[in-house]
Amino acid sequence: MEPIQVLARLVELAERTGIRVRFDRFDPRTRGSQSGGLCVVRGCPTVVLDASASLVDKIAILAEVLARRGVRALYVPRALARPRPRRARSTS
Repeated sequence: MEPIQVLARLVELAERTGIRVRFDRFDPRTRGSQSGGLCVVRGCPTVVLDASASLVDKIAILAEVLARRGVRALYVPRALARPRPRRARSTS
């Protein structure tokens, strides 16, 4: 799956669970190292992402917000789920 498709699926997932997603251009003088995050706008949980942030940063921020809100337990398509580290099999 292409990164732009991953972002689109994450946005869709967020919106299905009641989290709005906005893409705003942040002022580079005040942005600092933040490229977005979760806030509440007029009572609605909203993820605001810097429109000029890299695609990878947008995906990482949105995925982190969804994970912290427990969205993974609802349903995350296999292509979006983090791969789990494999355990070494014991030979005994």
